[in-house]
Parts: sequence; C-alpha cells; structure tokens
Amino acid sequence: MLINNIKKLAAIMAIICGISGCATSLPVHEFADTANPSVEIQSFMHDMQKAQKDQINAMAPLSYQRAEERLTLAISAQQKGKSSKETLHEVAVGRAQLDYANKRAAVTRVNIGKVMSARQSAIIAGAFKHFPDNFNKIDARLLEVTSKIEKNDLSGVAGNSGKLQAEYLGIELDAIIQVNIGSARAVIAAAVEEGAKNYAKRSLAIAEKRTDETEAFIITHRHQSDEIKKRSEDTMLAANHLLKITRAVKVGKNIISEETALLQESQLINDPDENLDRRFEAVRSVFTKNEAEVYRKGNQVVIRLRALKFPANESALQTSNFLLLSKVTQALKEFQNPKVVVEGHSDSDGGPRLNHKLSLARSKIVSAYLVSTGAVNESSVLSVGRGYEMPLSSNKTVQGKAENRRVDIVITPQIVTQ
Repeated sequence: MLINNIKKLAAIMAIICGISGCATSLPVHEFADTANPSVEIQSFMHDMQKAQKDQINAMAPLSYQRAEERLTLAISAQQKGKSSKETLHEVAVGRAQLDYANKRAAVTRVNIGKVMSARQSAIIAGAFKHFPDNFNKIDARLLEVTSKIEKNDLSGVAGNSGKLQAEYLGIELDAIIQVNIGSARAVIAAAVEEGAKNYAKRSLAIAEKRTDETEAFIITHRHQSDEIKKRSEDTMLAANHLLKITRAVKVGKNIISEETALLQESQLINDPDENLDRRFEAVRSVFTKNEAEVYRKGNQVVIRLRALKFPANESALQTSNFLLLSKVTQALKEFQNPKVVVEGHSDSDGGPRLNHKLSLARSKIVSAYLVSTGAVNESSVLSVGRGYEMPLSSNKTVQGKAENRRVDIVITPQIVTQ
C-alpha cells in the first residue's frame, strides 16, 4: 500500500538523519485522569488518517513517523493492560508530534505546493495502483526534499521542485491513459494474438486508430473526465468488435471472410456497424487536426470545429470560416438525410442569459449556412445554444476563452445496411 511505503521511507530518513529523539522538546498536553483511553486512541487514529489524506505524511515525514510510533505504543500499552495514565501519555505525545507535523507541512506547502498538488492528482488518478514501483521512486526523491524542509534546510528545494512536479504530472497522465484505454489495448493485443492481422485487418486498423485518438485526446485534455469516459467507451466497443470479428473469421477460416463477418454482425448484433465506421473514417479524413476534431459518441459522429473562430460577443461568420464550413458540407454528404444538431458554445464573459443568446445565434448562423448549401434539410437540423456550460478549456485565460467560443456539429445518421 501507498501508506506503508511512505512509512518505510520515512523511517529510513529518520535513521539517516539521526533525529529519533528530537520530539522531547515539544509541549505535551496530558489528558485528564477521567479521559477514556479507547476513545482517545480512536480519535487520534481518525486524525492520523485525515493527515494521511492531506499528505502530511509526505510533507513532514519525520514528525509524522514519530506520531505514528506513539500511536503504535499507545495501542500496545492498552492491549498489554497498562495503566490508563501510561496509555494516554503515549497518545498525548503522539498528538504533540502530529500537531508539529501539521505545522511543518504548512512550511512545505509554501515551498513546494505545486509538487504536492501534482502528487495528489497522481494518487487520485490511480498512479500508485498501476505504477507502484515508479511512484515509490518519485516519492523517495520527494521525501529527501521534504525531510530537509522539515529541518529548515531549503538547499536544493528550488532545483528539485520542478522536476518532481513534472514526474508526478507524468505518472498521473500515464495512469489516466491506463485506466481509460488499458483494457482496450489488452483486448486488441488478445485479438492480435488470435490472428487479427490475418483475419480482421480493417477492424484492427479501426480499433488501433480509435485507441490512438483517445490517447491523443487524453494527453491534451487529461482532466475532461466526462469526454474521456465517452471516448474510452467507444474505444472499448471497437476493441471488442475487433475480437468478435477475429474469432468469427478464425473459426470459419476459408468459409467466411472479414467482410461477411462484419455484415453478419451488423445484422444480428446491436453493435455499431461497419457502415458507420467507414463513414466516420471518411469524415475524419476531411479535416486536419487544427481544423476540427472528429470523434464517435455512440452511434453519433461529432465534428468539433476548432478553427471556426468567433470574436468575443459576436456571432457573424468571418470570411476565413467559409473554407472550413465547406468541408463540413463535404463531410455531411457521407450520410443520407442525417439528423444534425448544431451546438453553439461561448466563453464565460457576461451573464448566463447573454451567453445562451450568443451561443444560440452562433449555432443558428452555421445551421443557416449548411441549409443554404443543401448539405442538410431545414427540417433535419436543430440549433442549440449551450452558453458556457461545456467549456473545453479554462475561461481564466485569453486562449482558453477563444477555444470555448466554438461550434460542434452532432450528426445522427440513419441506419444503413448496404
């Protein structure tokens, strides 16, 4: 466990530093004779657990280790039937150590607060669970720094903090990727092991491409958890689809081809069909990465128009927008009479009512353009204003606000079985 590794590392640091007796000068507030040892031990354990969640054991490892040792002594004293006074004394000394650890941790936060935030994010992402060895190596380097800070030695702090922060951010990203596409990769690997390269080349290419696209999205938008979840689900669908096709063709070998297996699956199983996969790939190929982001959301295709820029508080199309919109028209030709929702989005400047009105105006002008070119029927397109409810980036920066002023095209195709 993560906590046990912190204990071991802190104990080693305490031995190296030779400070096991440094706590004797701390003020200790003894308990009243009427205090209940069991109640006080439970209360102390609760506060120690809270301190662990607050990363006190990593920010002030030496003091926290001494507090933990006193908790162990208090529990042992009670179990051995020692007097309440002796047991409560251990709790009192332990609490003095914990109070001191909290004070020293505050100093650590001032000096390497960004490092500790990055570490907490890595823990939440599951970095220790998925990459325990690498996480422990980073933690060992962190404890070398925090142990020095705890002794008021700030030498080397500035030189190490940036590297530590980068390492925690890196392992956080690795964990997010593993959690969201690790299973899909395992399924794809299993399919390859069973002969996907020979039996299901097209399905393999689609599954691998979807996995790569999801990973690329995570790398640039690691904290957009809802969107990542949708994409990871689509990626898993593609991986499972690949494995099914591989096994179906493998069993049939010379009797059944991948194309036949795909057709049978589309007719017999309620999974996304090959037609939609092919159309999705065709739409994706229309745009460059800088122009638009194309992804699947269930049986829908979403075109996020990154290069469609609106000036602040304006909804008029710019001359520079028309080339991109012509590509949207081209993409829509891949579908037969699709239902289209044009979603307008805004930054957070102004109130909710103003931004809803502005985002709706942006969606309507794009819808009008698509109808005017014959890309969609007027009865098949819906304009929606989302305001600033679904930001892609932080609205605290100029760049983030610009990215949030956007239009998304959500396409729901008719089911085609040709």
